[in-house]
Amino acid sequence: MASFNFANGSVTVTTTAAVALTVTPGQVVILQNAGSAAIFLGGSTVTSSGANIGYSLASGASITLPSVSQQPHALYAIVASSTQTLVYLTSHN
Repeated sequence: MASFNFANGSVTVTTTAAVALTVTPGQVVILQNAGSAAIFLGGSTVTSSGANIGYSLASGASITLPSVSQQPHALYAIVASSTQTLVYLTSHN
């Protein structure tokens, strides 16, 4: 039987794009928007509108990110106004 290590936590997302989480090889990540407004996810140039608008994670919604290979990847997050809370659960074997 495989052994998995779990970790959880939360990140406050603001109107400035910042690293929300770094996903490492073999790691599976579940994200949930615990706030009242959309959180936009993407790369370092993610925005909440316009040409670089990120993936919109609606209030209360969750998403599972597949594991990555080769090297760690930084996931950035931003909101249109105020602050929101992004919660995460990660697993790694």
